[in-house]
Amino acid sequence: MAGRSLLDRFGNEVPLTRAGLALLVVLARHVGRVLSRDQLLDAALGRRAEPYDRSIDVLIGRLRRKIEPDPKVPRLILTVLGEEYKFAAKLREGPRPAEPAVDPSADEGPQAWPGSIERRQLTAVACGFVGSTALASQLDPEDLRAVIADYHRCCSEVIGWFGGMVVTFPGDRILAYFGYPEAHEDDAERAVRAGLAVVDAVAKLDIHVNSPPHVRVGIASGLVVLDGAILDVGSREPIAIGEAPALAVQLLHIAAPDAVVIAASTRHLGRRIFDYREVGRVVLEGLADPAPAWQILGISAAASRFEALRDGGLTR
Repeated sequence: MAGRSLLDRFGNEVPLTRAGLALLVVLARHVGRVLSRDQLLDAALGRRAEPYDRSIDVLIGRLRRKIEPDPKVPRLILTVLGEEYKFAAKLREGPRPAEPAVDPSADEGPQAWPGSIERRQLTAVACGFVGSTALASQLDPEDLRAVIADYHRCCSEVIGWFGGMVVTFPGDRILAYFGYPEAHEDDAERAVRAGLAVVDAVAKLDIHVNSPPHVRVGIASGLVVLDGAILDVGSREPIAIGEAPALAVQLLHIAAPDAVVIAASTRHLGRRIFDYREVGRVVLEGLADPAPAWQILGISAAASRFEALRDGGLTR
């Protein structure tokens, strides 16, 4: 795969829909792993399967017709127990494009991030492990490192399922972007679903401490600039400059354990997809006036996503 183009073994381009490409990327990122319908829909399309929903089977069938030598006898995308799928192909890296000629007399300066500066509408998710300071006084440093590593892996995997990209690991905190490098119309919704899933997943971690682990999550959306000249040295990813990442981190600090708190910007994009409880106006550093914030209580009982995203009644 190069960019959004899929090439077969003869170098011919294989046309894929956006949904088909997203599904293939999810499968390719988890080679050999059995994935359920819910997991595939969450990661590829940002929604869960409804009862008797067979849309993922339709997508799998279309994808098989595109990439399988014989779609009737699939060898790449295998069905497991009739309800799950596994990508069985072995991936190998294709030939790299020729490197441009470089003047050996030129000074080697720092390499700029591809794409340089981008303006993006982004939703930032900040996660913080609760009680890490207390654990530091109870555990040996090596044991504490193992606990934090398990926490990082858990959060990164969950966020990745929903299409987010984890960019920093500052201690016991995690920052992720939804809307970069690929943007989706439901990035804010994906971010909130990921936050709720992180809370559930961290609570189930078996990390051998006296009490169950907990996490706080803060989420904010807004326009940012991704500056390739400012890189996170550890992850080599561009840093988003703007209000949303900073606001997400501040909301993280006011969230209760196992709570997901969002800014007004994310609440506006999520509309009635979720149930909320207003936390009230909170004083945040750098803002002249107190800012409203909401805690996510769960998925709403709206009849459909179409209805949930519209505040007013529909005309006949």
